[in-house]
Amino acid sequence: MLFSSTISVVSYVREFFEDFFANNEMLMCHFCDHNINFQTKNTIITHIGFKIHACNKKEKEKQQIKKR
Repeated sequence: MLFSSTISVVSYVREFFEDFFANNEMLMCHFCDHNINFQTKNTIITHIGFKIHACNKKEKEKQQIKKR
């Protein structure tokens, strides 16, 4: 018997809460302001590894520090 598990956007939000949030069943990046295909975990991990994601994250963190 073959078992399949359905991964929901919420399960990835729980796992990667620092980087992503759910919006209408889409996985959205907090820092890049666009949606990510959540059908494969590799796509999510690849996005987190992009240089532009790291730069956006660093910039938004700087903005949060300035607000304080």
